[in-house]
Amino acid sequence: MSMAVNAVYNRMQIQQAQVQRPKSKGSDITQAVKGAVDSYRFCGVSEFHSMKDCAADEIDFGYAIAGLQGDDNQLPCNFYKRADYNDEDPVIIARMYPWDGSDPIVREIHVKEVDLSNADYYDTFACGIYLKEKGQIQYIGDILLPYELAEEEQQEGYWDGKVDSFAKYDVLKALDNFIKESFETGRYKQYMEFKHLQEAIEKYFPASVNKVKDHNDF
Repeated sequence: MSMAVNAVYNRMQIQQAQVQRPKSKGSDITQAVKGAVDSYRFCGVSEFHSMKDCAADEIDFGYAIAGLQGDDNQLPCNFYKRADYNDEDPVIIARMYPWDGSDPIVREIHVKEVDLSNADYYDTFACGIYLKEKGQIQYIGDILLPYELAEEEQQEGYWDGKVDSFAKYDVLKALDNFIKESFETGRYKQYMEFKHLQEAIEKYFPASVNKVKDHNDF
C-alpha cells in the first residue's frame, strides 16, 4: 500500500475510534490518539454538536459531523429521518449549522439517488448511515475512506485540514483503486471488507450501479 493511501486509511481508522486525526502524512499514528473529537469532520453521535432541532415528524439518527470551527467549508451537521421513513425511497435529512449562527441549511438526501461518482462529504456520509443501518458496514468511516482518498489526491492542503466538505469526488473510483491495491499488496482481509462495501453500493444505490460496473474489473 502506498504511503499516501496508508496514511489516509490510518487516519480514518483513528476517526472511527473518535480520536484526533494525525496532523501530517508522516506523523506517528499513536501520537494522534488523544481523545479530541472537535477538530475533525467525522464523529459517531450527535451530542458533539449541541443543536437538537429536529421537527416533530423527525427522528434523530444519532450521527453527526463535527465540522471545523469557523470554516464555512466544514459545517457541523446532524442527520435525521422522518417518522414515515421507508426503504422504497429512504430520505435522510442533513441539517448543517453555519458558524455565524444563521438558520440551518437543510438538505433532503434521497440516498438511492446519490451518485457516488460525484458526491460530496455530506451525501457520502448519508449513504454510510444507510448502509450501517442495513448492517452492511460496521463503521460509517468505511465509505468515507474512499472519499478522503480522492480528496487527499486532489485537494491541496488536505494534510493541513484545509478541506471542503462540499467538494464532490469520485468515491467509486477511489474505492476501486483501494480494493485493487489491497489485493495486490496481499491485504486480503482488507480487500474482502471493501469488496463487500463495493458490492453493497451496487446493490443498494441504483444511481451508482452502472458506475460501479464501469470501475469494477474483478
